[in-house]
Amino acid sequence: MSLADSRIINAPNCAERNVFIACHQDTLAPELAAEIPPMSTPSKLRPLFILGAAVLIVAVMMAMRQEPEDRPHRNASPLVRVAIATPSDYRFTVKANGAVQPRTESELIPQVSGEIVEMSPSLVSGGFFQAGELLARIDAADYRVDREAARAQVARTTSEHARANKELKRQQKLKIQIQMTSLLRK
Repeated sequence: MSLADSRIINAPNCAERNVFIACHQDTLAPELAAEIPPMSTPSKLRPLFILGAAVLIVAVMMAMRQEPEDRPHRNASPLVRVAIATPSDYRFTVKANGAVQPRTESELIPQVSGEIVEMSPSLVSGGFFQAGELLARIDAADYRVDREAARAQVARTTSEHARANKELKRQQKLKIQIQMTSLLRK
């Protein structure tokens, strides 16, 4: 059974009109096969004629084709600059909004008061300094005056202490004398 033996027929005895069935003549029921006339020789060759016509059309189109024009070849590579990278120091500047908080914050409180006469250049906001480094020098005049006043206070207090001790001893002697006198009178 070949494809050439198959055909499309109008389905007889069907309620719908124009219903077509693809079938092979040997597979039909004998009563239907008797109604369908056998294919004639020209209709068996029809597919070969169609195929031959298609090959002939393709051959004619190939023969009539035109050669494409030769155009000059354009370089399609992008234009770039090439530079050799070398390491270098670069300071980045970043502009931003926000609040900056220091990692460590120190509060400097002097032990003596006075006018600052010398200040270290590293004693600025964000500055760095080493332990033992002189940060500020205070005018010694106020310190000397305060020291002399403290020495005078110590001397005055020492004198008052000595006078108080003498007075205590005198008071104790008087008390002993009064006690002795009162014992003798009895």
